[in-house]
Amino acid sequence: MVKAKILAALRECALKKGRIPTYAEAHKSCKVTRYWIRKHFVSLAHALREAGLSKSGPGHRLETADLMADWAATALKLGKIPTETEYKRTGQFSVHPLKKRCKSWRAVPEHFRAFVRECKAEEKWGPVLAMIENREKLGAVAGSLAPSYPRADAPPINGPRDRRKIRLDRPIYGPPSPFSGLIYEPVNEAGVIFVFGRLAEKLGIHVERMQTGFPDCEAMREVETGKWQRVRIEFEFESRNFLVHKHQPEGCDIIICWTHNWPECPSHLEVVELKRVARVV
Repeated sequence: MVKAKILAALRECALKKGRIPTYAEAHKSCKVTRYWIRKHFVSLAHALREAGLSKSGPGHRLETADLMADWAATALKLGKIPTETEYKRTGQFSVHPLKKRCKSWRAVPEHFRAFVRECKAEEKWGPVLAMIENREKLGAVAGSLAPSYPRADAPPINGPRDRRKIRLDRPIYGPPSPFSGLIYEPVNEAGVIFVFGRLAEKLGIHVERMQTGFPDCEAMREVETGKWQRVRIEFEFESRNFLVHKHQPEGCDIIICWTHNWPECPSHLEVVELKRVARVV
């Protein structure tokens, strides 16, 4: 494939997409392979510059906001945190600026979360933040299930090597539960609702209505002896999910969750963390 044809193909692809094409898009739309790019231009960035499609050039530094936004957009497109290989195929930029800025590819999610908090863009990137949190939970569970290796002075183990790991085709359970009728602690919102049902009376809450829309529950609550008021309740496994799900704070009075991890929660919203309540009731 001659150089002029590659440049023409990149310009045509950019015109169709309305933006600078990725490697994958250039290959799919114009049959421009990495081999021909490297043969004539060394890299896609060099080819784009020669085609007049890139603002980058000698001394040009990509903005962190652009890198983070493209990484997050790739995560949304894939429906998961992208691996380095997946980002190479799907992302608009090279992986090298991200790795250099974040010190390693594994550190990109944490840098993204810090960047989002600094820019106060949690609502915009809530689904990506949820992906990061879910991956961290799986990692924490994997760590808790990892085999404990013997001390150096321990006798040798002659049996087969311990191969404990999370099996993705099977559900994950929480630790043993102190609640009657529930073997393991909740790991999702449904478990929170079950525990609330067991504790509602002790919390002074009498349910009037449960619904699938927001808020999840309407109830009467004893605020003083002999005095009751109606309250609107939303159930979440983690309190921060209220933000991730883009609920309107003014439409709710109480968040009932298993874990409270939203320190920036609006002051008018009361948070009942059942994990703590269970220790005292």
